[in-house]
Amino acid sequence: MIPRDGACKSLWQTDARSYSPVNRLNRRKIYDVAIVGGGITGVSTALLLQQAGKSCILMESNTLCFGSTGGTTAHLSNLPDTPYSTLSARFGKEAARLVRQSAEQAIGLIRRNIRKYDIHCGFENADAVIFSQNPSQDNQLEAWKAGCLEAGLDSGWVDQSPVPMDFTRALLVKGQGKFHPVKYVQGIARAFEKIGGTIVQRCRVQEFRMGDPLRIETSHGFLESRYLVFATHIPPGCSGYEPPCAAYRSYAVALRIPEDRYFPELVYDMEDPYHYYRCQWVKGKRYLIAGGADHRTGQVEDTRDCFRMLEDHIRQLFPVKEITHRWSSQYFKPEDGLPYIGALQGKEGKVFVATGYGGDGMVYSGVASLLIRKLIRKEKTALTGLFSPNRFQSRKVFSNRAGENGGPSRGVQEIQHPEELAPGEGRVGLYDKRSLAQFRDQKGNLIMMDSACRHQQCQITWNPAEKSWDCPCHGSRYSTTGKLLNGPADQDLILLDLHPALPQSR
Repeated sequence: MIPRDGACKSLWQTDARSYSPVNRLNRRKIYDVAIVGGGITGVSTALLLQQAGKSCILMESNTLCFGSTGGTTAHLSNLPDTPYSTLSARFGKEAARLVRQSAEQAIGLIRRNIRKYDIHCGFENADAVIFSQNPSQDNQLEAWKAGCLEAGLDSGWVDQSPVPMDFTRALLVKGQGKFHPVKYVQGIARAFEKIGGTIVQRCRVQEFRMGDPLRIETSHGFLESRYLVFATHIPPGCSGYEPPCAAYRSYAVALRIPEDRYFPELVYDMEDPYHYYRCQWVKGKRYLIAGGADHRTGQVEDTRDCFRMLEDHIRQLFPVKEITHRWSSQYFKPEDGLPYIGALQGKEGKVFVATGYGGDGMVYSGVASLLIRKLIRKEKTALTGLFSPNRFQSRKVFSNRAGENGGPSRGVQEIQHPEELAPGEGRVGLYDKRSLAQFRDQKGNLIMMDSACRHQQCQITWNPAEKSWDCPCHGSRYSTTGKLLNGPADQDLILLDLHPALPQSR
């Protein structure tokens, strides 16, 4: 089992061992490219650049697939969350076609890597089915179909859906896929190391300084590289850069159903938030994987209710034999429907980011890897402007930025009796007029922290399902003991001593 950024383990993480790097960090070497983040984007980018003759080092603050890659439901789909009809209206028909082409190239990259490196990750080609259930959804699906055809996708109406639910229309789109994401990433990580790449786990990048080469400060000391790539959702340490993304959590369950009820397709309904379904072989058993119940990070009182709603929904559709896994995962929704991939403005073309994938992380990771390789090799591509991470500074926005990035502050109650907290529980409250986050571990120890997020001082909230502290403003997350799990924060919570007087910082 590999660790992850929450208490709930995914199907993939319970079916894999932690990655053990082979090559060691050489701090006397000037690397061509330093990549930050050990998810699918970081490792894919590292492999492509190492193949292109660049000497690369990849640094991960925990272990490979610790975050969203280990928690994805791994749909390889060229149907982005923002439909092609919307992309065409916002960016033009050619832009929509470019998104479709880049998504297909990303899926093709995964297929080629699996064949070339003989990666046993349960990959299967699949079709996608999207269904509507009322006249309003019918109209939306009509627009989806028109956008798909205009973008060049092989799609058409069908009269059946693999999910046993009443529907009015169903659209089938060919050319999708599915796989075991952790085994795939570990497979390309081994390929990266075999051709000379370096992976350093439990290595947090703390700061970087511009220059030739760049000087990068990490928890393992300083190193130098000519280029720097942040594959970390919101990049830490990039002063002045805050992409307009909203953090969301999505919930998933893996379950066993009768053998004759499994299906090969990727399936989606059109609810808001929508549900998504697929099946996967893992160690000789088939599982149904279903997801949904998405919400803004830190803005649900009891996250366990999200699992309950999802499970109730699935039990209405399938005879469930056993629910084997429950987990949630984080994604960042871009403001205008497209991810932010490319060189940061004002960084002399040396610092790159890839973020804002929405729910399409598996495919946009490949788009990002291929695009960043082109940019570092100084190759021209029409995708540079389309995915530019700097475009929001000049482009008209499509949502209320303050409303999307700002989070509500829940009412904070006075903590009358700190000792009444049960083992495994956390809460935020006032103690001696100070807002504190407190957690009691299984040994009965009470851990007290300042409840201000280390990013922009928003008040964190307790996530009882994942046993984490989540920030409702920008999505930073922390462990029960205040250790940073997800950015954009780049520091742990401040631990406090609980004395009769006002708690003092250590």
